[in-house]
Amino acid sequence: TLRYTDSDSSQLATSVKSTGTYTATAVTGYYTSGSTLDGTTFLTAASGIIRDPSNLYPGVEAYVLVDKTGAVRFPPTAATVPAGSALTAADVRNLVVQGLGVAFNARAQIRQPLNSFAQVTVSVVDLNGNILGQARTPDAPVFGTDVSLQKARSAVFFSRTTAGAEVIAAGASVATYITNARTAAFLGVNGFADGIAWSARALGNLSRPFYPDGIDANANGPLSRPFAQWSPFTDGLQLDLVSGNVLALAGGGAASSQQCGGAQNFSGAGGLPLNGTGGKTALANGMQIFAGGVPVYRGGVLVGAIGVSGDGIDQDDMVSFLGAARAGGGIGNAPTGIRADTLNPGGQGNLRYVNCPFQPFLDSQATNVCAGL
Repeated sequence: TLRYTDSDSSQLATSVKSTGTYTATAVTGYYTSGSTLDGTTFLTAASGIIRDPSNLYPGVEAYVLVDKTGAVRFPPTAATVPAGSALTAADVRNLVVQGLGVAFNARAQIRQPLNSFAQVTVSVVDLNGNILGQARTPDAPVFGTDVSLQKARSAVFFSRTTAGAEVIAAGASVATYITNARTAAFLGVNGFADGIAWSARALGNLSRPFYPDGIDANANGPLSRPFAQWSPFTDGLQLDLVSGNVLALAGGGAASSQQCGGAQNFSGAGGLPLNGTGGKTALANGMQIFAGGVPVYRGGVLVGAIGVSGDGIDQDDMVSFLGAARAGGGIGNAPTGIRADTLNPGGQGNLRYVNCPFQPFLDSQATNVCAGL
């Protein structure tokens, strides 16, 4: 007989039935009233996610985040920077629609039954990390709401010519990663200042405890801690950017004013979310080193980024890359000559920009679908 569960209430130190009560533990930034909450019905305003109520993203079955009144939190919004090239609301709509269209047509990596479509969240940000639009497929994992945004913000932030200087200015605890990246063995003295387009995957290549990934005798990548110091809880720049805030909150410190809300919480002034800043930052919810985010350009000018999360990282990569390629309106992926995959740090092989699945679609036998774009 198959097992349904391997534990029951008899194994509890104290029977819940005999006590009937519990003591709530306050956690800063979360519900702390001491009483339980009723559940909410998915796809109602109370759940925070509903089906696109007013055709904001036409042509696809989009689902959006809403506040408790049912107001859409991140409708397609025009950017204001850079002047003369900024993403329009129509650009943002097209990026999200095309991304979701690819997802609905893509064979999922983590879904049962086989040949289900990929379930993801698509986020678009401007040059300063402000949220311009976000939507998802009906059953996209909840984590993708945050992670897709991290991927988009990481791609646009590190593609800016000011990225290296901003990290260095943020403090010695993170400046060392830029110093490590700017050695001759990696990016040279102009690393993260030379206009190279960085995808989330390429950043991940530099964030491994062995470089290249999987060659155990090698030293770490410049954005990672050495393997002797490495763990999933202290992996390098990714964690060091936010560890101060995390530890402050875990110790009962006051929650930052950033929270996770709309554009009013992110000024677009740049900077990093380090302990004690409490400010508005271009990486307000941290960076991400999983693949699935690419910068977006107009005529060779960096204007924003698209991030995708929810399925396998190759699927996320494909949705973001093809979403940008198909958006039209004069916007698209980075010019091939400035992408991070033109770099060959230490002569150990070019970095990867995106990695699309071999035969990814449910309704065609097409292969190499990202080639030449």
